Amino acid sequence: MINPVGDASAFIIEPEIAEINPNVNGGEITISIRPNPSFPVGEEEYSITLSFLVETIDGQVIGADSELNRSIYRFVR
Repeated sequence: MINPVGDASAFIIEPEIAEINPNVNGGEITISIRPNPSFPVGEEEYSITLSFLVETIDGQVIGADSELNRSIYRFVR
C-alpha cells in the first residue's frame, strides 16, 4: 500500500495498492505521481512524501519503509 504523507489531495498517486510479485520485474513496482487537476491551487507550495505498508497473506499490515531500496523523495507542486 502506498501512503502519501502531507498534502495528499494535491496529487494523484497510482497505483494506491499493488501486488509485489518477485517474478515480475524482480518485484519492482512503478508508481506514477502527478498534480491533481481538481485540486484548487493557490500560491502555496504543496508537497508529499510517500510511506509504504505491506499486508501479509494473514492480513497483518507492516511498515515497509526500512525494507525499500530507495532514497527519500519529496514531491512538490
